[in-house]
Order: sequence, then structure tokens, then C-alpha cells
Amino acid sequence: MATEFVERLLKAVPEPEGWEVGEALAECALEQDSGREVHWPWNTVRDRRTPRASLPGTDLVGFYRQGETVLLLFGEVKTSSEATAPPNVMYGGSGMAWQLEESAKRLDIQRSLLQWLHARCLGEPYRDLYEKAVSRYLGSEGKELLIVGVLIRDTQPNEADLQSRGKTLSGKLGAPTRIELIAWYLPVPIADWPRLLQEEAP
Repeated sequence: MATEFVERLLKAVPEPEGWEVGEALAECALEQDSGREVHWPWNTVRDRRTPRASLPGTDLVGFYRQGETVLLLFGEVKTSSEATAPPNVMYGGSGMAWQLEESAKRLDIQRSLLQWLHARCLGEPYRDLYEKAVSRYLGSEGKELLIVGVLIRDTQPNEADLQSRGKTLSGKLGAPTRIELIAWYLPVPIADWPRLLQEEAP
């Protein structure tokens, strides 16, 4: 009886939402296929207290390394099937542009992210990355960051998805803050991602 219960317990995993797949895809692609050296010290899924929880705050929190230079990397991921270019996820108080600007400017957000990172970077190699990135951050008075926005779509590629938001952000966030907006267009409908992921699982 106990064995059957344990089996049911281990299988009690809800099907992921499309946006959850998008966030995981963004992390993997930035780390493996972007040509950057990116490090994520923690799987944010571990921080959830309920299966369907969407953790508040920044989607991407990690480090970008280029030679001996290490920067804090903060980013947002948006997933959209909307036909409009740019899609609504790029605008408003919950839109990518506003969230990226907040991450780059608000000290209370940055302080929370630094605390979150510190607790997860007590061992190597992340402790060294943390110390180097925070040293540059403090030396620049909170300006030397890499801010990344990732838009994942199942539509036809369209430069209008990022163009206006990129111009707006570049006018608000100057050097040494770095801003990168990336759009990935996939041939598989977002609505199918959770089902396909479950089919691929062992």
C-alpha cells in the first residue's frame, strides 16, 4: 500500500504552462546556444511552495562572464502567440519593457535580488562569480548590469516585436548598463509545448 502511495505521490506533477516552458527554454538557450558564458546558480522552480505558483519578481537572475569581467544578469521572459506586433506582453505595468527598466533602476529590487543570489552562492564556483559581479555593480553605483529581455513566439518573425521597446529602453538606460532584447520564433504552437514536453519525458 505504501509503495502505491509513493508512486502516486511522485506522479502528482501538474502539466506545465506554456510560459513555464518558455522560461525554461530561455534559460537553456541563453546558457547553451547564445555564444555567451551565462551561469544560473539556482533552479527557481525549487523556490515554489505550490505547484502552480508563479514566483514574483525577475524571471532570469544569474551571471554573465566575459573573460575576467563578471556582471549581474537580470532578465524577463515573455511568451506570446498574439498576432499583433509587438504583442501586448511588451507593454504596460506587467510588460517586458517596464519590468526591465524597473530591474535596472530600482534599488529595492536589486537589493532583493542580491540577497536572493547571496544565499545561493555560498559555494564555488558561484561564490567567486557573485563577488566579482557585485564588486563591479557597487563600483558603478548600481549601473554595470546586463539586462536581458527574451520574447518567445510561435508567429512569423517580425522586427517590430522588439524595435520600439529597444529604442525606448536605450534612451532610458545608458552605459555602463547593457541591454539586450532577443526574440526567438519557434515553429511549434505554444499551446502544444506542455503536451510535447510530457510526451518526451521518460
